[in-house]
Amino acid sequence: MPRHVCWLAQQAAEKALKAALVLEGIDFPFSHDLDALRNLLPYGWPVRADHPDLAELTEWAVETRYPGEWPETTEAEATRAESQARAVHNSVAAEFERRGIRVEEDSPPHNDNGLNGIDEEGLVVVVPAHEKPFNHLFLGQDGEHCWHEIRIAPAKRAKIKYVAAYRIAPVSAVTHFAPVDRIEPYFGLSAWALIDGQGHRVNGEKYKLTFSEPAHEIDHIPKGNAAPPQGPFYTTMQKLKSAKTLADLRSQ
Repeated sequence: MPRHVCWLAQQAAEKALKAALVLEGIDFPFSHDLDALRNLLPYGWPVRADHPDLAELTEWAVETRYPGEWPETTEAEATRAESQARAVHNSVAAEFERRGIRVEEDSPPHNDNGLNGIDEEGLVVVVPAHEKPFNHLFLGQDGEHCWHEIRIAPAKRAKIKYVAAYRIAPVSAVTHFAPVDRIEPYFGLSAWALIDGQGHRVNGEKYKLTFSEPAHEIDHIPKGNAAPPQGPFYTTMQKLKSAKTLADLRSQ
């Protein structure tokens, strides 16, 4: 998707500039402003002269990640963003090489979406998440790393080892995962929606998943051409490691 290409391009340029600042021992702010980051570098860095205006590339850090009435991203914009980001990276890499620091250009032989070393046993439940509950619950801003009000098939419950978050539009991608420590009934009001004549819960019981550690960001897996999930679905860690789009997670 053009939107994700633009976001990844901005991220690549940002990481290159921050690597240069780390090399120089220069502290930098928590910022996505590429012009501000570039201007922190000493004048000897070619990227300062080669790329005097990175404002357009900077915009993709906001437009692709946060809600707003943004126009649809075009293929031409994606191509331009990728080209500019590659040029920024190459300029920084060339200066690294000039200083005798080797820059690895080859991609790793196996793309694991940032999940290297994670045990592949057990199921992954993927949950659709709005930004506010994602930040407060999945990322633990309220102090507890968890996800709740989720229906889980009885046959799947004991097999679940991980939970992954599909963040709805405008992100439209699986971006984080966490190992599950325990699964417990969730006693929110909505969990009592279906009861039998004696007040016992029947079909539709909901659960709370408590994480064993904070959620980890992974290489984003975009929705692609697939329909966005309307509820939880199950996949495997092997698929989470190799998926390029949401459809890969759902493949049989």
